[in-house]
Amino acid sequence: MYNKHILLLTVTNISVREFIDISMANLISILKQQQKTKITHQQLLGFYFIVTSILLAFLLNAVAQQSPQNIQINEVIFHFFRHLRTPVIDNIMLSISFLGDKYVLLPLSLTLFAWLIWKQRYIAWHILFLGMLALGSVKFIKPLVHSPRPGGVVDVNFSSHFSFPSGHTTLAVVYYFLLAFLLIKAYKIKRYQLVIYAIAAIPVIAIFLARLYFGVHWLTDIMGSALLGFALLMLILLFYNFIKVQEHLAPKGIVIVSLLTLLVTYSVTFYFTFDKLKSAYTMLESSTLGVKYAALDFRI
Repeated sequence: MYNKHILLLTVTNISVREFIDISMANLISILKQQQKTKITHQQLLGFYFIVTSILLAFLLNAVAQQSPQNIQINEVIFHFFRHLRTPVIDNIMLSISFLGDKYVLLPLSLTLFAWLIWKQRYIAWHILFLGMLALGSVKFIKPLVHSPRPGGVVDVNFSSHFSFPSGHTTLAVVYYFLLAFLLIKAYKIKRYQLVIYAIAAIPVIAIFLARLYFGVHWLTDIMGSALLGFALLMLILLFYNFIKVQEHLAPKGIVIVSLLTLLVTYSVTFYFTFDKLKSAYTMLESSTLGVKYAALDFRI
């Protein structure tokens, strides 16, 4: 490498001093570009928040304009999963569905808040507020949209509850991608952040499929809930990044607290509610729920 530099200087008749000046100018240019990248990252986050919010607004308008059962892609997906149901798959999907249960995920806000409040209180308050915002948004939007559930399960009382948005889906997006963000920040592994986010997407997608499998949500519910979850998460991250606070997160503590919390809450919720929900999600056979796929033109 050194010989190449000497050869370059000889051929181009550039002095060592001029070479150093050019190198320093390039270094300053790179540093300025990195600074611009940081600003762009915040702007990009804001752009994604605006885009997801607009898409959510359009989807809400579509659901409000016509009943979700009249949106034909909803009917197609609903009956597609009904034909896949078996007792074995029911047990698997119900176990997956618990990963998005509010009694499993919401305590995570409290435990992470309690763990971080002493030394990293800035991010601790953001985590707590994110959990409250996610739960509050679901509770507020459900009666506002007044979207009926698909039906087709035994528990009539459950089916009478409003369908949009899906609490499981919204909370899953918020919390699993939040954990991915915390791990990336704590371990400082920005190079592999796409891999971490991809891993976080695995349980989220599994929960999407589980909710559709049991027929307790329409496809538009899942899509809207995912948009809502991402919009809330990006909004909190925008506020978090707005003020530059240097907080050094303890990666082992975050991992241990998160895993222990999820293990305990999942086990308790599974033990006390599995049989009840399995009975509630039992598929209701009815001739009125049949559909002719050939008659559907797959419009949203």
